[in-house]
Amino acid sequence: MKTVGAYEAKTHLPSPFKDIGAGDAFTSTNDEVPVAWLVPATDESAHPIAEVIDELKESRPVRKWDGQFAN
Repeated sequence: MKTVGAYEAKTHLPSPFKDIGAGDAFTSTNDEVPVAWLVPATDESAHPIAEVIDELKESRPVRKWDGQFAN
């Protein structure tokens, strides 16, 4: 992941956005301290809701109730 300083990003704002649009990602820094990630936006339709729900259900641990409440 590339790094871009806050001053550089502010001064040359269109440049990082062109690269992000092309699929690159950046870490934005202020005084060399990371403050933000600039990443390409994703198309929400790429992850249909039903598919995400099914994946969540599959990843959850299965617990069977034994008829007793925990004390």
